[in-house]
Amino acid sequence: MKNILKDSLLILILIYTIAIGLISLNIINKYVLHFEIFAVILAVIAFISLKKNKEFSIKEYWIALPLLIILVTRILPYLTNNIPLGYDTGIYKYIIENPFSQDKWVLQGWELGLFFITSLLKLLGLSTNTIMTYVLVLFELILGLMIYITAKKYFNKEIGFFALLIFSVSIAQFKTFAFMYYKNILGLILMLLAFYFLKDRKYWAMIITAAYLGGTHRPSYLIFAFIYIVYTIINFKSWKKNILNGALIVLLTLPFYIGRFKEAILPAIDPILEANIGAGTFINLLQYQFLSLAYLPFAFLGFIYLIRKKDFNVLTLWFAITAAIVYFKIIFFNRYIIHLDIAMIIMAAV
Repeated sequence: MKNILKDSLLILILIYTIAIGLISLNIINKYVLHFEIFAVILAVIAFISLKKNKEFSIKEYWIALPLLIILVTRILPYLTNNIPLGYDTGIYKYIIENPFSQDKWVLQGWELGLFFITSLLKLLGLSTNTIMTYVLVLFELILGLMIYITAKKYFNKEIGFFALLIFSVSIAQFKTFAFMYYKNILGLILMLLAFYFLKDRKYWAMIITAAYLGGTHRPSYLIFAFIYIVYTIINFKSWKKNILNGALIVLLTLPFYIGRFKEAILPAIDPILEANIGAGTFINLLQYQFLSLAYLPFAFLGFIYLIRKKDFNVLTLWFAITAAIVYFKIIFFNRYIIHLDIAMIIMAAV
């Protein structure tokens, strides 16, 4: 039976790969197959049939390859152009140059965390244009490294390497960079760093990092909160410590909103109460499905594997929660595809 399943798996992988290739070459229409169903079937059969192979080992210096891919792909647009890419480029330029503006639209939509960093960079002599271009490239490299060290911390260096490699070629992540979702990228870095400190049991470092996340990117902070609540429920034996840490995170986040609570927080609560939250500006789920076909079945397989092991760590919860939000269109669901993609990349690496 195992041999039959393994042979079936190889045939299915071959068909899946050929189909993706034909779609990439525009030979067949991408809508002719339900690839998400195909990917789940592949993952389930693989989980049943595959046996543990010999240990695979990487050298630490291998991470230079995906880092080089990130660097080249992010710098390439600026080789013949010095105008920042982006969706909100003009707005970022205004706020970087006027970080503590009291305009109502600034108070409502722009947290202080990013502008503490950009103001420091300006004090060091960097121009607004440099901050919006090459510093963002640097943050992309840092995000890649955070994916590597966090996945390595929770699993091993091999999984960290493959997570970094997949991130380096993720089209969804390149689009995040191309739209210049600056706060979103910083939010991902801080979130991964908070997860790293949580695993390392450096609770004060986790609390401070999570609080700064709250003052930098509210949507990422909300996802972190959902994950942390479920994590606290699962780890009920440590519920007192986890609740205390959560309370300290909230307490340390509040100073970021002194003098702007009414403008920054209340307008965000009203749509939740009225169930009238938009999708957010990004690609939709159907588009994302076809941009992530190469690692979609592996992400499902990694998730099933961790659930079977009862490894309900924060990275597993990240995938489950963001997948539910995006699939059921609960809140800000298109923009949360950026989060889902990072979690899927880590699951695929597993």
